[in-house]
Amino acid sequence: MIRRLAIVVAIGLTVGGGPLAGDIVMLYPDRINDFAATAEAARSALGELPEGSRLRSFTVPREEQQARRAIAESPEVVLAVGSTAVRVALDAGAGGEHIPLVYAMVFRPEALNLSESAQPRVTGVSMEVPASIQFARIKQLLPETRKIGVLYNPAETQEAVVEAREAAERLDMKLVTITVRSPGEVEKKARLLAPQVDVIWAMPDPTVLNAATAKRLILFSLRARKPLIAPSQGYVKRGALCAMTADPRSVGEASGRMMRQVLDGDGMPAPEEPAELKSYVNRKSAELLGLDLDDEDYSNFQGVFPE
Repeated sequence: MIRRLAIVVAIGLTVGGGPLAGDIVMLYPDRINDFAATAEAARSALGELPEGSRLRSFTVPREEQQARRAIAESPEVVLAVGSTAVRVALDAGAGGEHIPLVYAMVFRPEALNLSESAQPRVTGVSMEVPASIQFARIKQLLPETRKIGVLYNPAETQEAVVEAREAAERLDMKLVTITVRSPGEVEKKARLLAPQVDVIWAMPDPTVLNAATAKRLILFSLRARKPLIAPSQGYVKRGALCAMTADPRSVGEASGRMMRQVLDGDGMPAPEEPAELKSYVNRKSAELLGLDLDDEDYSNFQGVFPE
């Protein structure tokens, strides 16, 4: 009897020296290029799929119902990239006793109840870059920064904000916070926040930063001449000033290796933090914001946009 696992990416089991064929399921968000790159790297790290196995990938929320049906069919493993995909996978039954789940590019996994005690068949790689590292980078790039503003939904990122406030204080800066309860409030609350701060720090809070709000928040920051510090390079390409983030491909490779270990019957590997960090900057946005950055400043980034 074939033992089914769930991984929203997918791969094959090895039993008696040979892989068993079965579905492998992958979930990742619509319109977020970094997460698509993570999924592709995970797929590559899994290696050649066993004969007869199927890799089934779905974007969420657009293909959420199809993804739920695929997980209900008990695939071999489930890989979920990003918090939205993780929520869908968990709700569909992945991560339970019979369906191991590997996550990737998740901010604060514990906030999604992904601890080993809560979900014994879950492991993965987070995308979290400590606020202390991000704020030190902001201070290096913009030494006049004293007040960092953040919009957040307490239901999503309360603990992260508490830690960020402490990190700012250690660097002689102040974190100014305004709560947001729905995406429709983001631009209004940003207008309240901007006069109080030197820069706006956008955490990967799904209420504040998502496909519906990102463009408006980026445009607002440029018009208000308040640098926007984003959580990934995709937002920098679209106009945020800069970002320091887990390298999407490195996270994907690590999560792919985790899935292979599970499928080879070697148990659930321990969760990991990102092994490689990268930083990105948008030169055009810096000019629009009136920032005096020189070649040395730009040389400290792994990516400068527009390319």
